[in-house]
Amino acid sequence: SNHENSFNNLNNYMFKTPYRLLNCNEFYNEIGCESKVYNGWLIPKFFFQNKLESKEINCINHELALISNVGITDQSDLAKISIVGKDVLTFLQNFLDLSDFNFREKSFFSFVFSKDDKFFDSLLVLKISSEYVLILLSAFSENEFYEYLLSKLSDSQEELKCNIYLESDNFQIFSLVGSLASDILRNKFNMNISQFLKKSENNIYNFNYFGQDLLIFFQNQKTDIFSIMINSINAEKFLRDIYSDIKAMKGGFIGREAFIQIKMDIG
Repeated sequence: SNHENSFNNLNNYMFKTPYRLLNCNEFYNEIGCESKVYNGWLIPKFFFQNKLESKEINCINHELALISNVGITDQSDLAKISIVGKDVLTFLQNFLDLSDFNFREKSFFSFVFSKDDKFFDSLLVLKISSEYVLILLSAFSENEFYEYLLSKLSDSQEELKCNIYLESDNFQIFSLVGSLASDILRNKFNMNISQFLKKSENNIYNFNYFGQDLLIFFQNQKTDIFSIMINSINAEKFLRDIYSDIKAMKGGFIGREAFIQIKMDIG
């Protein structure tokens, strides 16, 4: 079960290894990869191009070339903090100074937070509903930002009806990258991609995947990068499922080193 997986990840992290494991780690080992610890998580640094090619420079160059085709990368190490309750937006506006943002339902935006001698870069806020907001940020800042939010809620002079939860193990995040990424989504979810792209600015799209919500949002207009978030229960099933479609288009997995370079190149 999802709770068992989360417990096992936490158990590995606390008692067996100095790092946390991705939900789909076993699948990545099946595919073949070399992993490295990033911000406390063991993540594929690069994937082997095939059984005969496992040299780092060649594999990373192959992954970089997938931008002209299609690739998928795992960003599930991002910290995920949810704020739930009827006073969520009041809390965000009061303590994160977000009053100038347009809080449309099923929308997202990124911002840099600097206040109370705290600095957090590249926070991504997903407004799932008027009573449910999910904040994504670097795993490096996970505990510090979580404790900061809890302290602000505790210190509030108002009786705010909301709760804050650490949900890093409950959701998995993948990014589809490349010029054929939209074709994958069109085939998999019967999406009208042209309409999606026209209306995609800061919008979140919800699909049902075997009884679980699957969220898709388009993060970068300069190139095709679609972010996909799914409950950990069905994450590996989804990844194996979509990987078969990616392989059919001669695409593949993208490790962390190549993905960092891709993001730097697109700005």
